[in-house]
Amino acid sequence: MVAPRRTIGLMLFASLTLAATTGCASHSSSEYYDQLANEPPEEVAVEDYEPDDWEIPESDHGWMCSYSPTYNDDWHDDVLCINGNDSQRPYLLEGESFVTEAEIMAAAAEFEAQLNGGSVPAAALDDPAAPSNTGASVSYDVGWAQQYESVTELKDAAVSAGYYCQSWTQNNNVSLASGSGNCSDRDVFSTFANAADVQTQVNKTVKGSKGYAPVHLLIGPNWIINTHQPDLSELARVLGGAVLELSE
Repeated sequence: MVAPRRTIGLMLFASLTLAATTGCASHSSSEYYDQLANEPPEEVAVEDYEPDDWEIPESDHGWMCSYSPTYNDDWHDDVLCINGNDSQRPYLLEGESFVTEAEIMAAAAEFEAQLNGGSVPAAALDDPAAPSNTGASVSYDVGWAQQYESVTELKDAAVSAGYYCQSWTQNNNVSLASGSGNCSDRDVFSTFANAADVQTQVNKTVKGSKGYAPVHLLIGPNWIINTHQPDLSELARVLGGAVLELSE
């Protein structure tokens, strides 16, 4: 049996020992966290993924030529060719040639193909001088065909003969003619002051359309019908005149 005084002494010793141990543990833990707080943060290398030379590919959509009228009484520069930020307005076909919008677009399609193929024809310059119109005269015989006082009268005669006129517009686009107009983008009707002007216009049309579009003309003593409608010979049986059809 342990004496009461000895028991009290043991308990006091145990308490002091526990307090000392706890204090030491508490002190060591505090120092540990203080040390972590004072340490500099770990350096992490940041990768730079941006390339040294950033190359932006140039946009190249290819040349596209479309009908874009200038309303300057000249159909030959009514085509606009665009490739990205580049553009040009080529002068197509012979100056003052007697051509339809459809023939202009046929020339534009060929010009577009040449641009995209890397071969640019001489006509690529903007607003060049019109080419020379000299050349051999085209022969034809208008026979018994009559003259017409106006281009509207000529159109009315053609309609009476069975010609389909979708929507008549008198525009006077043919500078050599006294009057001109069209029923669609595939025809042109013109009347002239005399037979000599008709001959000059026929020569220009044939030369200007060579290599671009076929020629389909019905020629009278003071008029010309340039059309892509079929059965031009049937129209000639009623109106008279000379049929002139040439391939490219």
